[in-house]
Amino acid sequence: MPSYSVPRSESRRLSYSIASDSPHMTSCGHFGVGQDMCRLCHRRAKLNIPVYLQEERRIREAEEDKLLNQYRDNKDMEEQKKQDEALKAAREERQKVAAYNLGIAEATRAKKFDRSQELEIPRSIIFRKRLRTPPSYLKQQDFARQIEAQMKWRHEEQRAEKLDKDFTERLEQIQLAESLAQERESYMRNKRLQQEQLKSVLINQIRSKPQEVPDQPDVTLFGLNDMSTEKLQERRLHAMDIVRQQKDLIEQRQRQQLLKQIQEQEYELKALDVMKEDLISERRERHRRDMKIRKNLEADWIDAMDEKHQRDEDEKMHLKAPQGILVHEQCDQYKRCAQCQRTLDNFGKSNIWKDTRYIPGARIMV
Repeated sequence: MPSYSVPRSESRRLSYSIASDSPHMTSCGHFGVGQDMCRLCHRRAKLNIPVYLQEERRIREAEEDKLLNQYRDNKDMEEQKKQDEALKAAREERQKVAAYNLGIAEATRAKKFDRSQELEIPRSIIFRKRLRTPPSYLKQQDFARQIEAQMKWRHEEQRAEKLDKDFTERLEQIQLAESLAQERESYMRNKRLQQEQLKSVLINQIRSKPQEVPDQPDVTLFGLNDMSTEKLQERRLHAMDIVRQQKDLIEQRQRQQLLKQIQEQEYELKALDVMKEDLISERRERHRRDMKIRKNLEADWIDAMDEKHQRDEDEKMHLKAPQGILVHEQCDQYKRCAQCQRTLDNFGKSNIWKDTRYIPGARIMV
């Protein structure tokens, strides 16, 4: 940082002003400064002439708020004045209407009172040439005739609707009967055709019938005496063989059914064993997982307990330790400039090493 030099006249003026003011001394050893600053920052603050615009800005904002409030008040007053005028005009109009109605009512009442005093008889109207009022039963008879005509018309309409409905139903029944008759006729026709065809087939079979069997004693023919003892024995043996085969077939099917049931039972037992093993393995895995979770929780609890004990020990040690041992407490002992964050005895020296150094009055650079 380059060094900062102050003219001699300015330094005299500063020293004179400082000596003349003589306020209380700050912690940095300077007079007339509101915060701890180094000597260089202190001199610079003395040389600077601050220009504060907060007061002007505050005054200008206050004037603007005053004008705005005045404008709002004027607008409110005008609006209130308009509302009052409208209410006044409406009230006057209502008063005029009420006065007019009151005058009309009073005039009507007075005219009625004067007429009653002049006539002395109750108000009534007599029509000398008016016809007599007919009795009420004539009007009732007229109403009864109209209602009777309406009921008759209603009954006739319902009767016509019923006749139309019966006619349509009868027509549908006739059409259905005709269709059934046509179907039966076609059925009988087809049946007669089939009978004729069968009859023609039988006639053809009779015509093409082979000749009768010749009477030859050496040829075996079927009839009542065609069974001998050997044939009966052979047929019996054949029937016994058939029974035996059927019995064997039934036994074989029973064995197959029994074997199938045994196989199904074995399969179900194997499935049950597999399900049991799966259940045991799942239970074992669940127990292992629960134990692992419990061990992890216990380990976390032990770690948390150790950390808490360590924090308690650190807090006890901190409470027992004397003041000023902590780092921030030690740093508080060394004051720094609030502006440049350097030591308070800074006179403008720089912490940067220079590659060259010029000696005033010399012609060489070191």
